[in-house]
Amino acid sequence: MSRVELGQAPAELAGATSAGGKETAEAIAFFAKPRNKDKSFEKFHAYKNRKVIDALNRLFSFKCAYCESKYEATQPVDVEHYRPKAGVDVDGRLARPGYYWLAATWGNLLPSCIDCNRKRTHDFPDADPETRGKANCFPIGNPARRAGRPGEEKRERRLLLHPAFDDPEEHLEFIEEGVVRPAARGGKESKMGRVSIEVYGLDRPGLVHARRDHLIRINGLLKKLSKTRERLAERGGDAARKRELEEDLRDLREELETYQTPDQVYSTMARQVIARSTRDRG
Repeated sequence: MSRVELGQAPAELAGATSAGGKETAEAIAFFAKPRNKDKSFEKFHAYKNRKVIDALNRLFSFKCAYCESKYEATQPVDVEHYRPKAGVDVDGRLARPGYYWLAATWGNLLPSCIDCNRKRTHDFPDADPETRGKANCFPIGNPARRAGRPGEEKRERRLLLHPAFDDPEEHLEFIEEGVVRPAARGGKESKMGRVSIEVYGLDRPGLVHARRDHLIRINGLLKKLSKTRERLAERGGDAARKRELEEDLRDLREELETYQTPDQVYSTMARQVIARSTRDRG
């Protein structure tokens, strides 16, 4: 997961007179009637508007908001509700209503790959298969404070990371072989990091393998960078050779920089690995 700035909502979701605004007002009126508490609101459509999807694709560079994998070439994007719109999974049961008033809210909508958004069983090495994927999950610190109407969500203590509301690098640490673990500060691991890894499935084997392969390329560049720096520091050699090494060094740094830009896959992992390498060199 990588930090993003949401910017302005697309016109389809902006303001009370927009398609999203009208739909939200209708949903609030629907659930204001006690008899509708456990019913489904069938008119959630604004979040699926083509212009909304295009805006999400641009904002996240066709990357999953959770795992940073590119979905553009392999699958249709899931427009995911950070806080579920229809109901919340509580001990395997869908508790209604969900966060219906946020169904068309910019910031509650995120682009997701299928594996982060949908529950699936994954085979883990030397362990039993486990289910991963967010679906209708939205864990909070105190379930008794779960929001049931507009505005009450502000009292919740969220346990899932959001790429615009949180700094993922404070909660997730990427280490060798593409493995991710909760970041620790003062000897205490991030609970948001741990819960997010489990719910989004950031530890699923296929994803870990993809990050590992990406990391192999980054580490190869870091080794080249180190060797080039060592050669440059050696005494002797003519001026032309020194200029050539300095140019190689610039090229390697520029190439490493491209791995860290927000439009690249696994950019948070790249930033952390490259930063650690820089610190280790002193």
